[in-house]
Amino acid sequence: MTQDKEAKNAKRNERFFQIFLACIGAAATIYAAYMTSVNITYNQIFDAITQTAVESLNAPTATNLPTQTPYPTNTPYPTSTPYPTLTDVPTNTPIPTPDALFRDDFSDNNKGWDLSGSASIANGVISITVKPKEEIWLTLPEFKVDSESYLIQAKMAMTTINCGCYSGFGLGFGLGEKDVSYHKFFFTNWVNGFNFRQYGVNFFDNGEKLYSEATTDKIWLWSEYHAIRIEVKSGQVTLYHDGINTITKQITPHGNDLGFYVVNYENGDLTFSFDDVVVKEIP
Repeated sequence: MTQDKEAKNAKRNERFFQIFLACIGAAATIYAAYMTSVNITYNQIFDAITQTAVESLNAPTATNLPTQTPYPTNTPYPTSTPYPTLTDVPTNTPIPTPDALFRDDFSDNNKGWDLSGSASIANGVISITVKPKEEIWLTLPEFKVDSESYLIQAKMAMTTINCGCYSGFGLGFGLGEKDVSYHKFFFTNWVNGFNFRQYGVNFFDNGEKLYSEATTDKIWLWSEYHAIRIEVKSGQVTLYHDGINTITKQITPHGNDLGFYVVNYENGDLTFSFDDVVVKEIP
């Protein structure tokens, strides 16, 4: 019994061993087949790589294309500085032409009037005191007119009366040569023998009467200022009173001194005052 049991166990073990060997064999067969497949794959890959390398070595060497010089980067143009706004070219300011050849408002004696005689400057006017039967021509200081066409104008009034004022007076302008001779262009105001106040226009050319006219239809208050003007155009002289043209006469020009002319026909002193004198060229 014991032997039979041992014989069965031995036989069973042998069978197990055979099965184990069979498994090992099968595993070895499978592993061998796998390794064979892997070797084939590796060999194929290696052969392919080798073939490619050979072909590459045998291929003609490619000439490298020249490196293309890149286009230069466009440097942006500098932002254009805008032209400055054109400012109108300033017109050359001409040297201003004096609006007058001579002008004085008598605020002082900066012109240098001759005050050594009967003339004086005060309160913004120049005054001349004239004795009975006296006439005075007070010329503009340091001035001579050299134009053929000009005017002289001033405000005039009789400001002081020391008489009965029966005979009258005259005032206006003189034109000529100082201390030699001069023309007189003046207005007169007097009372005639019939006690009528008369108004006169007088032109004297070097002492010779060119024109004298008297009328009673214009009565001026000579205690008030009146604008007296003469205009000279190539020897033709026109006398204006408060802008009114009175008479025009042709004279023979001589001398180029201008000034105030006053005459006293009374029996007492008279004072005449002048303001805002101006001399201008005219067309």
